[in-house]
Amino acid sequence: MTDDLSLEDDALTDPFGIYRAEWLKDALFKLFTKPAYYPELETPRPCVLVGGRGTGKTTVLRCLSYEGRFELEKHSAATISQWPYYGFYYRVNTNRVTAFRGDELTDRQWERVFAHYLNLVFCGQVVEFLNWHAKHAPAGEALPTSVCQDVADSLYLDVADDQAQLLKSIHRGRRRFEAFLNNLDPTALPPLSLQGQTIDDLCQAVLELPQFLGKSLFFIVDEFENLLDYQQVVLNTLIKHCGPHYTFKIGVRDLGWRKRSTLCPSSEHLAQLAA
Repeated sequence: MTDDLSLEDDALTDPFGIYRAEWLKDALFKLFTKPAYYPELETPRPCVLVGGRGTGKTTVLRCLSYEGRFELEKHSAATISQWPYYGFYYRVNTNRVTAFRGDELTDRQWERVFAHYLNLVFCGQVVEFLNWHAKHAPAGEALPTSVCQDVADSLYLDVADDQAQLLKSIHRGRRRFEAFLNNLDPTALPPLSLQGQTIDDLCQAVLELPQFLGKSLFFIVDEFENLLDYQQVVLNTLIKHCGPHYTFKIGVRDLGWRKRSTLCPSSEHLAQLAA
């Protein structure tokens, strides 16, 4: 009887209890049906997806990513080169972003420190994708050695001569930076990269490779509401000035987009991005 009750409990809880995409894991791709607004998210312009908890934002955004699309197409490597865009999914983790605050640094210093961290995170996602692409669609070209070296230099990382080395260097540099942050010495800040510059240069280099000509690159940021107020302003600035080489797709809970301005006090607010 215990076994029967256990099976019955599972049957009751599965349909109603699992409402978060994180809990479904890869099963969410099997259950996904494209909503009517999905084509709007696939355009090469910034978009903000606003909705309450459990409305499917995370599912939609994960399906925009290259990992999600690969799952949706049942691991068909033959179609990868035909995709019009490649998305890099990033979920804002409260444990990480709340570490970027405190009386040790001024507000401006925290902005610069967080901007450098975003450079590391987003560049790492791009290079991770390139290595994934090289594994599943090996006919394409790799990043030139000069680009790998320039990216490593601009992020103040160990020397890297190819994509594999660059990814290792970025991961190692991010871990070192996180360790520094947790043992912060305001009198000995490490060198910091310029906000967005390395992302611009890397994405431009990617789109100049033959296999990515005419493609679009998306940075997909989920749970935007978890960012601190000044961090939302930093990311708003990246969104506003992302240029022709990449764009942003944002997922945020109702009322979670608290700051609409950019780092330039006179700049326009970003309310027109909301969709």
